[in-house]
Amino acid sequence: MEDWHTQNIIHNGIGYYMNINKFHEISLVASKDLDLTGSFPAILKDCLDEKSFSTLVQYINDPLFKITYVNIIFLLKSSLVYRCKSLIEQIQNILSAPKYADQAIQAIELSYQCQTILDILENYIAHNFTIFAHKPQFVNIPCHIIYRIITWYNQTFEVTNEILEFYFNILQIRGTQATSLFLTINYAKLSPQMITRILSMKQLDFESIGPLIMQYVEKTEQDHQAMQDLLNQKKGQVSNLKSEYDRVNAMLEQTVQRQRLLTLKQADLESKKDALISELKSHSEKSSQLENQILQIRDDTQKIVKQKDEINNQKNSVQRDSEEMINDIAILKQQIADREMQQKAAAAARELVRKDEEMRHRLAEMQKQEELKKQEELKKLEEQKVTENLANSNENSQNNSGETEQKQNYVEPSLTIIEFDPNAFKKAFLQKKDIKVEMISPPATKYSLSAEGFSRACELEFMWTCAQNYDEKYRSSYGALLLMNDPQSLDLAASLLFQAAEKEEPYALYNIGALITNGLLEGEREDAADYICRAAMKGEPDAQMIVKKLVKWDVPAR
Repeated sequence: MEDWHTQNIIHNGIGYYMNINKFHEISLVASKDLDLTGSFPAILKDCLDEKSFSTLVQYINDPLFKITYVNIIFLLKSSLVYRCKSLIEQIQNILSAPKYADQAIQAIELSYQCQTILDILENYIAHNFTIFAHKPQFVNIPCHIIYRIITWYNQTFEVTNEILEFYFNILQIRGTQATSLFLTINYAKLSPQMITRILSMKQLDFESIGPLIMQYVEKTEQDHQAMQDLLNQKKGQVSNLKSEYDRVNAMLEQTVQRQRLLTLKQADLESKKDALISELKSHSEKSSQLENQILQIRDDTQKIVKQKDEINNQKNSVQRDSEEMINDIAILKQQIADREMQQKAAAAARELVRKDEEMRHRLAEMQKQEELKKQEELKKLEEQKVTENLANSNENSQNNSGETEQKQNYVEPSLTIIEFDPNAFKKAFLQKKDIKVEMISPPATKYSLSAEGFSRACELEFMWTCAQNYDEKYRSSYGALLLMNDPQSLDLAASLLFQAAEKEEPYALYNIGALITNGLLEGEREDAADYICRAAMKGEPDAQMIVKKLVKWDVPAR
């Protein structure tokens, strides 16, 4: 990142924030009052308007600033005031193009006001003067500036009829001031009609251009005398040509005789020509034979190409078979990986069963000890204990029967569908960074988690069997159970949740979103928002609570 120092600037009563280092770098007259420490705002006063100065500030502060039709004159005006030499050269190079002709004229006017010479731009105008002669606003340029452009930068400048018309237009507007432009004319190349028209212009200062016109008249007289001398010379040449004609006529007779000799030689050449034609026919026959041989070679080449295509087709077929074999190997590897994952899940289930068996044995031992104590107490208080045991037995029987009935009659709660804008929810979820997404236990595991001993082991074994049989609800429940009781089995639990989420199981979708949000699974926050959104659309209550906190929602009419 570029290291640059900024400072508050007050320009003509308006505050700006400027890269002060770059300002000092490009400007030759940057104010010495500009404090590089930035402790106090510097105050600048000049003739610049707010638009021009603000354009310069944008150029200095923005490395990606682009010079366009709109801002180029404002930028030139401010760069002329602060003498930004490199920027002035850059602007001149941009203006040196036909499409910037109007802006170039404005730039010349500005340079005249600022008493500055834009040498690059004036050189371009001098060598493309016709383009600017057609621009109406070009007549606003002072005549001495135009004269300087012509005489300084183009030593081979020629005044055409179009440029003459431009001179006449300036003469009508500027009057005598335009006389200097008529000093650039080569009057020797003008027609008499144009000379007459110039002499009829009363606005011209003939004391300045009169000597040039007189030189033209004197030169015309000299040319006339030279033409007369040339005519006399030509007459002498005609006389010489006549004598030369007689000499050539004599030579012509000699040439006729030579032509006769050439005719005889031509007859000899004709006979030689016939011999060459017969030889050429022989060569043509040989050429025809060569063409037949070439055609035969071409046919053989086409056969070779066809054989090559067949080989390529066989090669492609072998390649396709190889790709299919590779795909089959990949599928087998995936099946082996799934089988290993199933074996890990079975091992985890067996471990849970073993732990439950240990707990069951401990409970049995504790029950035996309690029974021994009860027997001793029964000996002492037989009648009273019998009565209390009977009462407790009746009460426990009623509770157990109620719990059994509750398990048998348990019905998983139905999910309520709500309507909301998924895109609005995802956007709000990404903005709300502090929202909490906790792991949940699906309703299907309610009694499995509360069971004890052998019953709990049986229910866990049943859940694992159902999960292996591609039941997405039991996959979701078993995955959540592993995450809450055995964090080391995260990979297996996540695999079960992803398999259930592929079938849009609501609780699996929500738990995956919770794992990604809490950093337990790899993924972006956008992925977590998508999983929670899909869970809410499927009716998962915790996901819907998050939706209701962030966006508008409604229950669809039935």
